[in-house]
Amino acid sequence: IPANCIPFLFELIIKKTNIKHLDLTNTDVSNVDPEMFADIINSLEKVNLDMNLFTFSQAVALFTKMRENTDLLSLSVRYNTLSSVDPLLLAQCLTRLHQLDLTSTHLTTQQVQALFCAMKQETSLVHLTLVEIRITEVGAELFAQCANKLDSLKLTNHNHCCLTALQITTLFNKAQQESQLKQLLLQSLDLSAVPPQVLACCINRI
Repeated sequence: IPANCIPFLFELIIKKTNIKHLDLTNTDVSNVDPEMFADIINSLEKVNLDMNLFTFSQAVALFTKMRENTDLLSLSVRYNTLSSVDPLLLAQCLTRLHQLDLTSTHLTTQQVQALFCAMKQETSLVHLTLVEIRITEVGAELFAQCANKLDSLKLTNHNHCCLTALQITTLFNKAQQESQLKQLLLQSLDLSAVPPQVLACCINRI
């Protein structure tokens, strides 16, 4: 869809209140008014905003509105830059979702820490994808506790710097005791530090 047509699409969506799912992958939404953008996205249930390059103003409006009121349950924002969004605002919003994909969103250390701290307190998240997100600064116990609250978790150790050996072993040790995990997708992760019996137990439980 041409970029100059996207605002008209959003105006049509406002009138079509029965629309619940929207996929705008690789669509330039930068010409959409930030408040309209935020209102529309938060009125839907499932939205894919991968590779949209939405503006900072749109991102702030989106998450500010989400904190106030949202119908959104599933959100994918892969390959967008969210590093400028306030960590606390971002965390409070993202933990209200059920399904979230943050692949390559350039989250800062503070944003990742805030997300896991919020998840520890209370979260609706069930499916979480953190491909190419650096988590090494999150405490191993905090990471493991939050990860095991999920039904599905996808991680990658891109360039071997996203997870530490301690985080990995703590994740599996915690999963052996108590876990909600039904699907665990680990890409390029070195599991050699996990005791064989612990790894086997967790795999059989999942």
